[in-house]
Amino acid sequence: MNRMPMLCLIAFTALNCDAQTEALDGAWVAKWNAPNGTGREAKVAIKGEQGTWKMATSRMNREDPCNGNPIPFDVSKSDEGVAFAMSPSKGMAGCGQDYTLKMKKVDDKTMEGSFRDGRTFTVTRQ
Repeated sequence: MNRMPMLCLIAFTALNCDAQTEALDGAWVAKWNAPNGTGREAKVAIKGEQGTWKMATSRMNREDPCNGNPIPFDVSKSDEGVAFAMSPSKGMAGCGQDYTLKMKKVDDKTMEGSFRDGRTFTVTRQ
């Protein structure tokens, strides 16, 4: 049995997955509105299959030790879009439960998604 076609398929799949996440590498900015309508922003950095989400602090949330700390996340990409598996519990103990943010690609520089409560957010390449 010739194993070369199977090895080629495995190698192509691995390279293709790496290329998909590498296309997201770099600096991004996420923007959304808080439940009270106040604009919020986070700096997002992606490298390979991992990244960080660092929310800008405001006067209202400066005293919360969790705000302003980078939240690490894992990046996955599929035909449906991009997902960030957010891990605030790894960023700082006691800073919330882990969750996933799912986004759809709008163009090469923009992704859009929504939080669990329905509020939308946009992530834009810098």
